[in-house]
Order: sequence, then structure tokens, then C-alpha cells
Amino acid sequence: MSPAAYIAHMSPLAPTMLPRSTPKPDAALASAVSFAVADSDQAILACHSLMQALRPRLADAQTFLAQVRRMQTQAYVLMAAWRQGANAGATAELAQQPLALAAYRISETLLYGPYLYVDDLVTSPALRGQGLGHALLQHIFALAHAQGLNRVVLDTRLDNLAAQRFYQRAGMQAQAMRFSLSLRPELKE
Repeated sequence: MSPAAYIAHMSPLAPTMLPRSTPKPDAALASAVSFAVADSDQAILACHSLMQALRPRLADAQTFLAQVRRMQTQAYVLMAAWRQGANAGATAELAQQPLALAAYRISETLLYGPYLYVDDLVTSPALRGQGLGHALLQHIFALAHAQGLNRVVLDTRLDNLAAQRFYQRAGMQAQAMRFSLSLRPELKE
């Protein structure tokens, strides 16, 4: 589905948004998901354990909150797939837990022009394979398209073949190899 066609269907998640190759979420889950930015302290803290599944070194929730707040000054946006009606003020603990997360920044370079960079993308391990990650990524594509950006870019480890296949199924193509040098050996991510 093109980003333009997806914009009209951004929320709630509907099984018709998913391509044939992506498993459809169950009906109860599909009718109960919406996308929202985690911008309150409570919403950001609710994202900690799921983000920790992707970034294990994020052991302390308060440190995570402080880091997200610092990164927000650098255009970092933490987007979550929440159960419909759930938000930072929801009373049920389960309803406050995000089902999937995507963190991104809008930037501009001479190489890409204006673009959206996906810092992090993770789905709750218990809900993988139900189309939530794909729907969240399509939501990100639609946001970038609606803002007139040239492309969506992300990185994944060379050994993460499952993620590479996931991104390829979403229509993304590998176009570069990133080189880096860790100046702090204890940070291996």
C-alpha cells in the first residue's frame, strides 16, 4: 500500500492495511490499537520495558526518561502503538503498556535532503507476527510522506537477518553500509 493510501487509515489499525505477506492481527487487537506520541513522563516510562527488549543496556527507567527528554531536544519522537483509548492517564496497568514502539527524527542532509530517520523499532515479543510492527512502520512512512520528506532511513545490524527481511517486505532496500568506531568498548550496540 502506498503511503498516500495509508494516510486515510492511520488509526485505528485495520487488518486491510496489511499486505498479503504480513499476518493479520487478530480482530480484538486490530480494533483496539491506535498510534500516539509518548510525550508525558508517565507515557515515556511506560515505554521503558519494551524499549529495553530492543536496547538491553537501558536498565534504569529514570535514566531512560532523562535520556529520552535530552534526545527530544534533538528532534527525537517516541511513537507507540497503544491499546485503543489507552494513554498516560489510563487506569488499567495493561492498557498503559505500549504494544510496539518506533522512535524517529526528522533531519536533513546533503545526501538525502529532508528525511525521517528511524532510531528504534520494536514490537512486544508476545505480539510479534501479528502485523503490529508492519503497521507501525507504515504509519511512519505515512507521516514522512505527509510532511513532504524524501525518504525514510534506518539501520540494522548486519547479522540481524530477520529484521532485514522484515524491512525488505515493507518495501525498503539496503543502500549503504554504515561504518562506526566505538570509543567506549562497553557500549556494544
